[in-house]
Amino acid sequence: MKEFIFTNETLLEIVAIIKNRIKYIDYDFLIKVDLNLLNRIELQSWFDLAQIFLCKIIDINKNNIFIVFSIKKLNTASRFNNTNHSKKEKYGLDSNFFKLEKNNYTSFIYYYKEALEYSNLTSKKRILNLGINRGDEFVFIKELIGNEEYNKKTLYGIDYSKSIIDYNKEYFNNHHINFICHDINFIETLNIGLFDLIISIATLQVLNINLEKILLYMINNCLSTKGSIIIAFPNCRWLDTDMIYGAVMPLTKEQNMNRIFEQVTYCKKVFEANNFEVFINGKDYIFITANKK
Repeated sequence: MKEFIFTNETLLEIVAIIKNRIKYIDYDFLIKVDLNLLNRIELQSWFDLAQIFLCKIIDINKNNIFIVFSIKKLNTASRFNNTNHSKKEKYGLDSNFFKLEKNNYTSFIYYYKEALEYSNLTSKKRILNLGINRGDEFVFIKELIGNEEYNKKTLYGIDYSKSIIDYNKEYFNNHHINFICHDINFIETLNIGLFDLIISIATLQVLNINLEKILLYMINNCLSTKGSIIIAFPNCRWLDTDMIYGAVMPLTKEQNMNRIFEQVTYCKKVFEANNFEVFINGKDYIFITANKK
């Protein structure tokens, strides 16, 4: 097994060595770090280093001389948008996307919890989720507020995939949760009333989604008097169901955060122009929470 051994290098030198050699490795490998060097370079830096080069640390061992990181290279061909499914089922039940479990990542649930609290979740009676997929957002809300409060709320989930809607109907199986198979680009054709909270996680950034149209329609036609909107844009990509920090441009493998900053800035300006208070937080997902004043 290939080994990298570091004893007294600087962090800059270590990054350069890994960057120059990682492209020639297509299997698991080891990084051995002298314990004295570990006192100088923070442990977190080694986890960051692995992720930057599309790897992850799967095991750590320590002896009297070294700490040894076992590293796995992630499969870059496993991106969830590499699929042979039909357009309507690209993110459906049998897709790689469905396997992604955001609620298992601290960097998602911590900031999602902050966004929900900023929106004053406890006061929201009718909640809409645009692009619900596996329903993680509703699962977390239930965990956060408990069964009693959760069951008092009326929830709606909309998704383009029929298999997703069928799955959620069976999984949640509750009279206060409603699921609709529909293209959110034409949300104006639905007649489902006003909502106190609208949530859309990692949906409105998709290329075939009309962000401007949907955002303005939600603001003007879907919110109650003191309604709130939570939108999250992914500042990450998924490989082998592992969340990797840093957005990539559509249809490329190159990290480029221009698009996400453009979308976040646009949403912030639209919300503020329509008399909303705006709160932005997050890391791997950037959350925009907007409350009507």
